[in-house]
Amino acid sequence: MPRVSKNKISEEVREKILHALFLSFARIHDNRAVAAFLENLLTSTERIMIAKRLVAALLLLRGYEYRAICSLLKMSHVTVNQVKREIEKGGRGYQLAAQLVERDPDVESILKKIDRFLSHS
Repeated sequence: MPRVSKNKISEEVREKILHALFLSFARIHDNRAVAAFLENLLTSTERIMIAKRLVAALLLLRGYEYRAICSLLKMSHVTVNQVKREIEKGGRGYQLAAQLVERDPDVESILKKIDRFLSHS
């Protein structure tokens, strides 16, 4: 689990560094560049954790029960519930990501396989 430093930063600095992070993502338009950036920025565990949350959101938005998602993705009930609560609060970020990701033929193929698997579970 990632840890935040005990040395607190000011709210102004926090906002500026988050802005820099968000701007970095927004301005990278090449898939390979994003992959390289994430490869440098995140540990392999963090990348998997974030990817699982995205897929959990996709499946929740498709109407699957969180228990089936937990089983499929090997995620804790707490984590899937956190994603579910964010979606229920509006989940604009998850919804935008889902719309963008679902258009990809590779993702669509994987989601169809997951659909078949979960519908037979």
